[in-house]
Amino acid sequence: MLYLVGIGMEEKDLSLKAIEAMVNSQKVYIESYTSKWLGFKEDLEKLTRKKIETLDRKDMEEGVRKILKEAKERSVAILVPGDPLTATTHIEVILSAKKDDLPVKIIHAPSIFSVVAETGLQIYKFGETVSLPRPRENYKPVSWMDKIYKNLEHGLHTLVLLDVEPQPMTIKEAIKIIKESDEKKLLNDKKIIACSCLGTEKRLIRCDVIENLIKCSGDFDTPACIVIPGNLHFKEEEALKMWSE
Repeated sequence: MLYLVGIGMEEKDLSLKAIEAMVNSQKVYIESYTSKWLGFKEDLEKLTRKKIETLDRKDMEEGVRKILKEAKERSVAILVPGDPLTATTHIEVILSAKKDDLPVKIIHAPSIFSVVAETGLQIYKFGETVSLPRPRENYKPVSWMDKIYKNLEHGLHTLVLLDVEPQPMTIKEAIKIIKESDEKKLLNDKKIIACSCLGTEKRLIRCDVIENLIKCSGDFDTPACIVIPGNLHFKEEEALKMWSE
């Protein structure tokens, strides 16, 4: 049996189902690369009395066969920050397990795609999610900006997920990249939303124009994200005033 266990934004998000799966598993892993988790592995080990081994990208993408083979012989749990099905890597794990006739149990949890509603924007009005990559030498993709423009054209909000490798991208870094990539200058005078640690007590949300957000960017921790609002319902406008003061 293979368990894919969502552990939410921090350890306090653990469900009874998640704890039960961990306790019942002979081997427990935690995946560490799809997003930064604000909990502590040591707390999970104390709670479940299980030794938890950390998996990096290579372990999940290249070593998945080894994990699936192990899960055929005994119960294995893979702990995933947020919800286990928000990363394509984990869909691949499920498909591979199906080919091996290996049963998989999925345990859901809060993720960035649900807690972003703390901004006051209506979830069903979000368009395609954008991943903002950190520019590197000979690697400066800009297609993500076209997705933001397309969402704006249709009046939809855009959730911008920030790069997490080799370390989580900061709000300051993200805003700088967005500003430099906005060739149409559609965001110059537009209020956007900067968020960090959503779903936790450390949550910080601010809604302002880019220049003002740059000035206060040092206040934000990681993990962080950016939201580009589309057309606003009057209730959404009212909600955003909470983060504009």
